[in-house]
Amino acid sequence: MKIYLLFFPLLFVSLSQVHAEGISFYDGTWKEAMEQAATEDKLIFVDAYATWCGPCKRMAKNVFTQAKVGEFFNENFINLKLDMEKTDGISFGREYPVSAYPTLFFLAPDGTVVKKVKGGQKAQQLIEHGKKAMLGYDQSGKYEAAYLEGDRSYDLVYNYVKALAQAQKPYSKVFNDYYRSEPDITSAQMGDIAFVAASETDSKAFEVMIAHKKEIVEKHGSVQWDSKISHAVAKAVDKAIEYDYPELLEEAITIAKKQMVDGGKVIEYQARMLYATMTNNSDDYVTHAKKFVKAKKYNGKEVREAIACVQNDHSTSPKALAFAADCIGKMQKYGKLELTQGLNYAKLLQMAGETKDANKIIAALKEEYEEDKRKYAMICTAEEKIAKISPVK
Repeated sequence: MKIYLLFFPLLFVSLSQVHAEGISFYDGTWKEAMEQAATEDKLIFVDAYATWCGPCKRMAKNVFTQAKVGEFFNENFINLKLDMEKTDGISFGREYPVSAYPTLFFLAPDGTVVKKVKGGQKAQQLIEHGKKAMLGYDQSGKYEAAYLEGDRSYDLVYNYVKALAQAQKPYSKVFNDYYRSEPDITSAQMGDIAFVAASETDSKAFEVMIAHKKEIVEKHGSVQWDSKISHAVAKAVDKAIEYDYPELLEEAITIAKKQMVDGGKVIEYQARMLYATMTNNSDDYVTHAKKFVKAKKYNGKEVREAIACVQNDHSTSPKALAFAADCIGKMQKYGKLELTQGLNYAKLLQMAGETKDANKIIAALKEEYEEDKRKYAMICTAEEKIAKISPVK
């Protein structure tokens, strides 16, 4: 079913590591970046931009800086920004002509264009393009023949498992067979292979990864470690729902709380919120969502995700609507009443049966934006629609 990836992306947006920063771009020429990509056997992501390009500026400011984008691209690509009107960009443009800005390239280490995208992209769109590029760059075949012929060296097996994982092909049997063979490799090397192969909490690779935690964290850092655990927990939620086996969720949460460097509390709340949503349990959702937004100190982005979930999946629950309205109220308490959030707040209050409070928010918005004719008219139109909403009972 892949619930956590396809049907419910909101709550696990921040699973890709809340401490991560945006994309880390390579400091060097495009040819040097290609050499680095060949060394690490990664695709290279190129942002071909121009300094005067509006969409380029917006992506640089609002997309490349997002934690989830940085976590995905830093792990899977060599990333490069090229000003196409400067020397290195001009040189790149001779090999890879650009007719619009930005143009985003996903290139194989040998220079082959795997995917090319024109125009500005939102964060999730960009990540999806990256995933499709990785699927289009299936390198498992060049390792498969040697593996089938009996090569069980560390480098070969590590690269084979990694290539299978990147191409989203089955790789558990390869890892399990290799581990059972008790190969003559170091403990750190076994940890590396397990770290690549561990994607689900109820797998041998995950068990081996946990056993090599110290070595893995020393090499890859706590951010990547926690990210790996959190993705595995998300998959556990998926399987717990698919097979109606809530015990699997509890086991995954216990592992997260014990093994994650940050203690796993936030991931626990997110997992329980996701499970509650997919099992249509609005009361449980609210219980854990309250803990989640409090732990995140009502950070705007993540609170908006929780609110969006209420609107999309719990809109018939007065308790959930009241929670969402309270969240927006806390978000707005110390800042300017932003138009979209304000109207959203008023709508939720009306749905929760708090008509007087909804009218107060509308009045405050009218006062805030009375000199902006377009926005004022928008508020008046929304006011009429909100007034017609019957409270949920």
